[in-house]
Order: sequence, then C-alpha cells, then structure tokens
Amino acid sequence: MNPSELIAPALAEEWDSDERWAHIRELHHRGDPATYDAAMRLLQSELSEEREMGVDILAQLGTGQNDADRPYREPTVDFLIDLLGREQDPRVLDSATTALGHLHADRAVAAVAAHFAHPDPGVGWVWSTACSAMRTRQRSLR
Repeated sequence: MNPSELIAPALAEEWDSDERWAHIRELHHRGDPATYDAAMRLLQSELSEEREMGVDILAQLGTGQNDADRPYREPTVDFLIDLLGREQDPRVLDSATTALGHLHADRAVAAVAAHFAHPDPGVGWVWSTACSAMRTRQRSLR
C-alpha cells in the first residue's frame, strides 16, 4: 500500500478521530522514503489540514527506533524549526511544536519558545508540553 492510500482516507476523517490517527500511526511505522516524500508534499499545500497532516506524519516517522536511527529526523527538525517561523495556522503550529517534542529536538527550544505567548491558548499549552519532552530527554542524557 502506498502512502497516499492511507493519507487520503485520513484526510477525510475528523481531525481528532481514532480512524484518522490509525492511518497516521500506520504511516509512522514505515519510515520509508515514499512516506517521507508524501508528508513533505503535504507540507507544501495551501490547505492547513494537509500541512497539519504532513507534520503529524513526520512527528513520529520511524517509530520504534531510537532517535539516532530514526530516518529523516534531522531534516525534519530543520524543516519544522523553519515552519514555526512562517506558519500562521494555530493547528499546524500545535502539530509542529508537538512534533519537535516527539523528536526530542533540543535545538528547537528557541523556535518553540517564540510561540509561548501565542494568542491561541492551545499553542501555548503545546509549547509547555514540547519543552517538557525536550527537557526530559536532556536529563536522561546526563
């Protein structure tokens, strides 16, 4: 099954439905070039729902592997840090911030912190969760 066969039905589901997340979880476990490329294409969309889906896929792409072995981790972190500087949609910002937490992207703290006082309260809450995930990882490395 190619990634678009999971992405299309996921996009048709409600944002927080179990069905949507079941498709995304299946994509997470792949970690292959086709899934990465499909997620990156979604991130170029004019539609915020598609950009959000792209971020949600990349957030845990290659799940089941340790951070160092997760494919595309570093280019994903680079892209998401850049995305935080230009994205306007609160749900995409939420997803990107959460993704950086999942990716334990310690170097993203400054980009994430820039959204602490975002007018959408969800973005600020996600900020604190992501920073907590990054900080927990830093402690575990000591």
